Amino acid sequence: MIKNSKLLIVDDEGVIAEHLKVILESMEFNNIFICNDKESTLEYLENHNPDLVLLDIRMKHELDGIEIAQFIINERTFPFIFITAHSDSEIVQKALATKPVAYITKPFKKVDVLTAIEIALVNKLENESSAYLIFKDGYDDVRILFDSIIYVESDGNYIDIITDSKRFTLRKSLLWFEENSSKEQFIRIHRSYLINRNKILKLSSLEVTLSSISLPVSRKYLNDLRTTTFMK
Repeated sequence: MIKNSKLLIVDDEGVIAEHLKVILESMEFNNIFICNDKESTLEYLENHNPDLVLLDIRMKHELDGIEIAQFIINERTFPFIFITAHSDSEIVQKALATKPVAYITKPFKKVDVLTAIEIALVNKLENESSAYLIFKDGYDDVRILFDSIIYVESDGNYIDIITDSKRFTLRKSLLWFEENSSKEQFIRIHRSYLINRNKILKLSSLEVTLSSISLPVSRKYLNDLRTTTFMK
């Protein structure tokens, strides 16, 4: 999965950018794009979401790389690695303040490049896994953002996962969902229902209202629900 990641190289020195691309291709990365200035990079990032950016700190203008990094921080969520041949301490401190996931220097050492990229991509996958419910649908991997789930309903050997925009039916149990989600975010209110506590609008002794639906609350779970939500 990591080898299929989309990588963007940003460096105004075309020869160096191509050299880095060759190194990455030798490590079996094959989804690589190059931008050579701030303007083309920002245009690319407006329309694409690479998995990782390899970003030169100092390009045509001294702070181009840092300004691109600031755009990524403010407007996007993917990680970036700074690459540089410079050791100017002031520039380096400004760069580190943007919190890159790694920092590699020119000339490139293959082992340094591989280590930095693998750490960045593995961390990205782990962070995404904690934010999404991931399951197989035939041959496809499906990811549902946990924050988009309103509630989960059990129907025998199946569960229905109701999100803000769609319903998913899986041959799974509520126990499976509990084991693959956050106990802080999802709570059981009935033998047939788990809810996203962040979606609660109103709670009574008989039911809980989530968005535009009300679901029954079993007495068995009522106290836990009351003590672990904003409704007391």
